[in-house]
Amino acid sequence: MTGGPFRALRQEERMALSGSVTKSDPSAVSMDVLSLLRLLVSHWRVTVPAVLLTLFGVVFALQTSSPTYNATGSIVLLSPPAADISSGPGSAPTPAADRNPFARYGDIAIVNDILTRVMNSDSKRAELASRGVTDYEIVASASGRDPVFEVTGEGPNADAAIQSTEVVLEEAEAALLELQRAEEADPDYFIESAPLEPPSTATAVYGSTVRSAIAALA
Repeated sequence: MTGGPFRALRQEERMALSGSVTKSDPSAVSMDVLSLLRLLVSHWRVTVPAVLLTLFGVVFALQTSSPTYNATGSIVLLSPPAADISSGPGSAPTPAADRNPFARYGDIAIVNDILTRVMNSDSKRAELASRGVTDYEIVASASGRDPVFEVTGEGPNADAAIQSTEVVLEEAEAALLELQRAEEADPDYFIESAPLEPPSTATAVYGSTVRSAIAALA
């Protein structure tokens, strides 16, 4: 009598073990794949049109979705003169910080950060959008201590991307001067800018095209 329950337990263990072996058996997996293939073949009237429509949708998406173009350019900010020594011999030089409030930071990278915030503001982006600039990105330096103001402009074609970048850079130079005029800085002590890398070329970006093809495939 006592052996009955133990024999039933061992029988259940053997059934569970055999079931796990069957699930992990590669032949069982291959049979599932074959069953799926047989199902697809048996319903070819549905699967073949579906595959053709999917391929047509992917090709159509690739042909109708145009890539966007990016162009990059940059300017560098130049510190004002350190002191005014034109007052004559024996006179104390006037520090640049007394002539330009932005020079009091002592770090041109801080001014670059201020300029970046101004150019990233909603009002400035709306103003540039009215001038045909669809989108742009101001690239921050990895160290955060860089006097280089770098812009990547976007457009539907290469010329539009280059023009967008040029417009943003020109507007950034104008904004830099306007910030200093608003603080009544001495023009002789203005923080100026100089071209560093003009946006002469543009590269195609196929992100939207690929997303359209993936959507058609899905």
